[in-house]
Amino acid sequence: MVRSLPFVVVSLLLAGPACSKKADQEAPSNKAAEPAGTPAAAEAPAPAADGSPCNAVPASMVSEVLGLPGFAVKNTETQGPVTVCQYERSEKPRSVTLRIETGSGAWDMYKEQVKDYELKDIPGLGDKAYRYTMGGSGDNVGNNVVVLKGQRILQLSQLGGDPAKLAELGRRIAAVL
Repeated sequence: MVRSLPFVVVSLLLAGPACSKKADQEAPSNKAAEPAGTPAAAEAPAPAADGSPCNAVPASMVSEVLGLPGFAVKNTETQGPVTVCQYERSEKPRSVTLRIETGSGAWDMYKEQVKDYELKDIPGLGDKAYRYTMGGSGDNVGNNVVVLKGQRILQLSQLGGDPAKLAELGRRIAAVL
């Protein structure tokens, strides 16, 4: 079960809800690196002209809020209304994935997909929010936070780490998107 956990987490993030629309064209991947230890600005930048919401969530914000230095942007990808932003660092916990779905009415479907896990509501975060964990313990537990804010669903996932800090990262991201 523990060996299959990363596959399950990645599958849930990339597959998304069954009702998500796929674009007729795939936008090119944007690969960018942000220097480790770059101090976060008081306010995150707005999305750039290419419109990727990942641009509003710099790796420095991820490192600062999680208290884990060294995150850099690994990859960003947009297909239709879904954008996936991947952040990595060399130490454990090594990665954070942010999935943003815009214009979606799929909130109930997100909850249905994880109904077998214990969902804990997070009051005061976005319009609605919950968190859940998957798998083992320590660095092998999949921590997830899902936030509905307006017409956007934000899903944050991290193997290991602190679920409360992941929820705080969700709060910061919801504030800038």
